[in-house]
Amino acid sequence: MTLISGFGDAVQGRKSPSLWRVLLALLILAPSGAHAQTRNVTVSQSDTSKVVYTGEWTKVNDSRSEGGNHRVAAGAGATATFTFTGVAVYFQAPLFPFPIQSNVSLDGKRGTVLDLQDHDSPERKNASATVASGVIERGVWTNLENVKHTVRVTVPIGNTAAVVDAFM
Repeated sequence: MTLISGFGDAVQGRKSPSLWRVLLALLILAPSGAHAQTRNVTVSQSDTSKVVYTGEWTKVNDSRSEGGNHRVAAGAGATATFTFTGVAVYFQAPLFPFPIQSNVSLDGKRGTVLDLQDHDSPERKNASATVASGVIERGVWTNLENVKHTVRVTVPIGNTAAVVDAFM
């Protein structure tokens, strides 16, 4: 009996397929996305080709924000819209030493109100951020279908302001 080496050796009178032919067949038959890799891309609020603003938004310089600044919405009706194609999105913002929230919704669904207050710092109205920008725990959407999605950031009902810094 002859052992198969994978390179066309005979086995009991039959010719075995070449290893390269088997590998080629597997590559051809593999799903097209099988080798695609996902990667995170951070999009700053200052990239107005990707984040569209309506209503009143003010750019605020702050060293603890992504890229050195973030935007603050003043009043109802202000909306920041970020559209992307992908399988996940993360809302990113610094934390502040006073009560402030952002309402973030995905694909037209009911928004999630995100608390952006640094509860470990003494309260100081209108102060700069006390915690560097990072992903806000409740502002994470994963396992999405790899299609176009829309994120909207608005001022929560009953509030007077909202913050947007970056999306990842």
